[in-house]
Amino acid sequence: IEVNKVFENSIFFPNSFTPNNDGINDAFMVYAENLKSIEMKIFDRWGQLIFKTIDITDSWNGIYENKPAINGVYVCVVDFATICSSADDKKEHRVGYLLLER
Repeated sequence: IEVNKVFENSIFFPNSFTPNNDGINDAFMVYAENLKSIEMKIFDRWGQLIFKTIDITDSWNGIYENKPAINGVYVCVVDFATICSSADDKKEHRVGYLLLER
């Protein structure tokens, strides 16, 4: 008997974070199950890329050009693949908004 386990491609990213060095929600990151690869980009309200990573363990600390980014709404674009993707080149795409509040 062969048993196949079905994995869902669940991905979550918070809608806000507070990079004020209090140890609570100081970094923004993507949480996902069975993650194989990721490309996360964060844009400011003018569409300028301010953070990019392909490291599945990386997070944004609210710093841009060595200075604290301003409070406000940012756009997060995530392309990712999971270990259960049907093909190696198949990626899923998610877009969300996040609030940076110090």
